Amino acid sequence: VDTSKYLSFHPAKVIYSTLNRRDNVILIDRGSDDGIEKHMVVMDAKGVVGLVSKTLNNSALVATVLNERVQLNGRIESTSEKGVVQWNYGLGGHKALLTEIPHKSNVLEGDKVSTYGPIGKSNVPGGIPIGTISTIRPSSTGNYLEAELELQGNLEQLSYVYCIEVKENAYLEWIEEY
Repeated sequence: VDTSKYLSFHPAKVIYSTLNRRDNVILIDRGSDDGIEKHMVVMDAKGVVGLVSKTLNNSALVATVLNERVQLNGRIESTSEKGVVQWNYGLGGHKALLTEIPHKSNVLEGDKVSTYGPIGKSNVPGGIPIGTISTIRPSSTGNYLEAELELQGNLEQLSYVYCIEVKENAYLEWIEEY
């Protein structure tokens, strides 16, 4: 599939970042004048970095996956089961949690998790790597399983990222054809 019909990748340089707060962010050198919009997904060469939370003319603020306010729909690649990926401060700087996995799941440690479509106002394309499952356990309520993920991206060494624009009309046409 030629994704250039459906997606545009806007490169940007990271000019500031935080790593040790509950609401970690990066500031990039591209903004609304460059086509960057709020809720765009941001990735590096390895996987998801976060979501654009605010734009100015020539810069944008990105809430990273290491931000307690960011949630992503995650899909376990081996089973196609979905859950919600969210980070919390207690997990440290390299892990996140995939929640709401059905109890009957055949999920295994080592399984890969990638994005699975939009959540909230974000327009996140599917298939972007998020991380690898390292631990599986029952959720605190006992209703589901949850899994710790080793995140793909390395936010500590982040220099350049891509903001992904979903060309909605072409994307919707492609889905209808599928």
